[in-house]
Amino acid sequence: VLIDPFEDKNIYSSINDSDDKVDTKLGTWYTFVEDTSSIGSEMLTEFGDENSIFVTEESNTFLSFKVAMSNDIDYPYAGFGCNLNGSSVSAANMSDLKYVTFNARGNCDVEIGFMPLKDFMVYDTYNYFVYSISLSSDWEEYRVNMDELLSNTGKDTLDNGSTWDDVKSEILLIQFLTRGNQGDTAVIEVDDIYFNGIDVDELIN
Repeated sequence: VLIDPFEDKNIYSSINDSDDKVDTKLGTWYTFVEDTSSIGSEMLTEFGDENSIFVTEESNTFLSFKVAMSNDIDYPYAGFGCNLNGSSVSAANMSDLKYVTFNARGNCDVEIGFMPLKDFMVYDTYNYFVYSISLSSDWEEYRVNMDELLSNTGKDTLDNGSTWDDVKSEILLIQFLTRGNQGDTAVIEVDDIYFNGIDVDELIN
């Protein structure tokens, strides 16, 4: 499943094939920082025409996330993600997902995270499974094997004891998060995200 090649330069993922983009349950992209007040990290690229998060080089378009990490927060973080079914009350079924591939470059360490619906809606926590990579300034293809995921606290299970096998049938979102040093400008550029071993019907049903 091609999640997004970003060629259309909008917030809707490629699995979003509905004519009515607002009401569809399929995925949309978003950005986030640790604090939205004046002390928080500042996003330098945005969805929209000004300082666009979508960049084209040599006829290829990709997502270019740039953020100035806060000087006023001890452990600043920021990132972007995709609600796989387009809302916070539905989830994607990743039971048969084997691995995720994407092309990326940048200047920071990145956590590729998968958040279970139950941890977001029921437990009111932000526990999720992650795979960590270090980006370089050159484009590289990365592969995230689902059987190598760890919790965001570095364990095999979430704080509630859930394993990946326990939650993989109800995954709310995929996100790319960096935890930068104060005052750094972090860059994460991503293209051609694929979910492998699963088809669209399995993913959204």
